[in-house]
Formats: sequence, structure tokens, C-alpha cells
Amino acid sequence: MAVTKIFELEDVEKHNTEKDLWMVLWGNVYDISSFVDEHPGGVDTLLEEAGGDGTQQFEGVGHSDSAKKLCEKYLIGELSEDAKAALAAKSGSGKGMNPAVIAVVIAALAAILYFVFGE
Repeated sequence: MAVTKIFELEDVEKHNTEKDLWMVLWGNVYDISSFVDEHPGGVDTLLEEAGGDGTQQFEGVGHSDSAKKLCEKYLIGELSEDAKAALAAKSGSGKGMNPAVIAVVIAALAAILYFVFGE
């Protein structure tokens, strides 16, 4: 069994350019520098997540099974357990409704109530 190289988030964050692009997907680290020009979605979509965790964006786009399989070619290691926990905590903190959205909804409801019941 091959030994898996372990990376910290700081290691991945250093590789955030078109010529040197690493990305985290599912807790694994991928060096996709040689794939950038081949990416069907273009360079810009990769650069948005360069040096960081692109799991949500990758899954959100609905990549095919063959795209997921292609990732194996670029796998160079995985994040440390501490780094995985930090990413999980970070992604968990983004859940829920944005306070600005809540404020708009409340204002809209207040306006509706005013026009229906107010005079």
C-alpha cells in the first residue's frame, strides 16, 4: 500500500495560479496545473477555487462520473485531519440564511401586512 502524502491548508494555498494550481476535493489534494487548459469550464472557474476547497463548487455543477474519475490522475495526497476539521467548520459556518435576505423578507411581509390590514 502506498503512503499518502499529507498536506496542511497552508501548503495548498500557495498553489493558486494558472501555472501552479492545487485544489482540495473531498479532503484530497489535487495538482491540476497540467489540466487547466483542458478544463471545459475554462480557466476562470478553476482559478476561483485555486489553492482552496472546491468540493461544493465541483459537486454543485453536477460533474459526471467520468469527470470524477479523471480527478484520480491528479491526486497528490490528502489534507491532514486538522485541516479537514477546519474546512468542515468553515463550510458549516456558511449554512443558514444570510441576514440581509432575512431583513428583505421581513420588510416584504411588513409591507404586505400594511396594505392588507392597514389604512
